[in-house]
Amino acid sequence: MDVINRISTRANADTAHRIHFSRGGPIESMPLAELDRCAAAVARHLRDLGVGPRDRIGVMAKNCIEWVILDLATLKLGAVVAGFETGRFDARTMGELYGLKLLFVDDGSENAPNTIALAAVADWAREPLRPQDTAPLHPGYAPDDICAIKFTSGSTGQPKGLEATVGSVDDSLSSVTKLFGHGDGDNILVFLRLALLQQRYWIYSALAYGHDVTVTTMDEVLPAAQAVGPTVIMGVPGFFDGVKAQIENAAGYDPQDIAARHEIIQRRLGGRIRYLWTGSAPASRALLDFYNGCGVALFEGYGLNETCIVAKNCPSAFRIGSVGKLLPNKTVDFDADGILIVGGDHPVNTHYSWCAPGDNERCSCPMAGSGPMISVTSTTTDISTFSGGRTTSSR
Repeated sequence: MDVINRISTRANADTAHRIHFSRGGPIESMPLAELDRCAAAVARHLRDLGVGPRDRIGVMAKNCIEWVILDLATLKLGAVVAGFETGRFDARTMGELYGLKLLFVDDGSENAPNTIALAAVADWAREPLRPQDTAPLHPGYAPDDICAIKFTSGSTGQPKGLEATVGSVDDSLSSVTKLFGHGDGDNILVFLRLALLQQRYWIYSALAYGHDVTVTTMDEVLPAAQAVGPTVIMGVPGFFDGVKAQIENAAGYDPQDIAARHEIIQRRLGGRIRYLWTGSAPASRALLDFYNGCGVALFEGYGLNETCIVAKNCPSAFRIGSVGKLLPNKTVDFDADGILIVGGDHPVNTHYSWCAPGDNERCSCPMAGSGPMISVTSTTTDISTFSGGRTTSSR
């Protein structure tokens, strides 16, 4: 069974693995089985409020356990989660614009229709489940069904909206698990915004593959890491640059003492790091050498909102300066103008659902015989991949 349907139509009985989180104080945790029970309770409350399959639920709030529970509850209803970055959208108009049934926000102060404070989710999660409440609330998603709405960064104007397919989520999670072997003993730390769909992947991964996950915020990431000892941290290069600067500026730091650097990095990040993962922007060679040169693996990759993960360095295929191994079911090519074309068996989608006139025409690039494809960037980005035993580099 695929990952999303395993989460949304089955009860999770895993008491061995936990989700860790904070509410502005000490780290708390709960078994994944309890997280699943909370989501099921919230799903039934949402159903009583009239939410059903394919309805859209918006969330515009900072990272917290209620965000996680609401997301999972929406999946259990066969509905769609739209994550919005705080400060980028107007709550008074977004409900109608994006067709939201309900919008959840941090404190409910926005004067907008059908808006609920996210704190209500905590109360709903405590509602007991009756024996008859264990039945699935929907029969399962098809691969082409929509389970989430994701948005571009908005660097070129109003963020464009994509409706993400279930098949694309399942495909990415399956591919990443094969490359990295996430499972028992792992604890993946999530601190980037949960509004970014890919950050929620690691919660789905914990429920599907059996490992711990920690959810925190950028402000609390280092204290959280030291408290829970994650094995994997995923962050943008700027985060890892910041840790590097702290270490290099500390009194007594010796750049020639490789063993000491390894120990300092591990201690700063909780002491159990198996690998670090970065993307979203180019990582400098100095940054990559700082970590990899002392035995703390920092794997760089490449992807976009429109494509999800395209290529990734991993333990079995790693070369500094490349963005790694092309994921299974993904293809890359360049057109006559040097535009990078990414294809996939299970694309996030083949068009924007919300965008300016002409954006879809500039973006889509169907190519016969190669699966759905989308043009994603110009040749200012290097793509170097390991494929079929060969290393290829294209510009």
